[in-house]
Amino acid sequence: QLYTEKEDRFFFKWINDVLKELEKRIDAGCAALSHMETNIVNLACDDPGALIGGNLLLPRHQRTIDLGAEDHMQRKAKEAEDEILRLEVEAELKRSQDREKKQKKRNKQKEEKRLQR
Repeated sequence: QLYTEKEDRFFFKWINDVLKELEKRIDAGCAALSHMETNIVNLACDDPGALIGGNLLLPRHQRTIDLGAEDHMQRKAKEAEDEILRLEVEAELKRSQDREKKQKKRNKQKEEKRLQR
């Protein structure tokens, strides 16, 4: 065994303490980022009462959404096209099988007539 039970407990407690400290730093960073965004909006705006935060972030998000929607629509269109092609192939195969059945039936009827004479 590399470590004693006491050392294992110490490492466990130390890791938990470091994890808690990192979570505090992340929370503080998120709060600071929010304040920085507000400051940027205030500095960029001539009219302090005007809302421009949405104008800074929304176009980027909208572009991401639009690209995702376009990809989705292209994928759906391709799936629909593939389905139509598959159905057309199935329909042609069925018509071909029906023609073959009819031809076999006609040949059989002709053969029966020939045998009856």
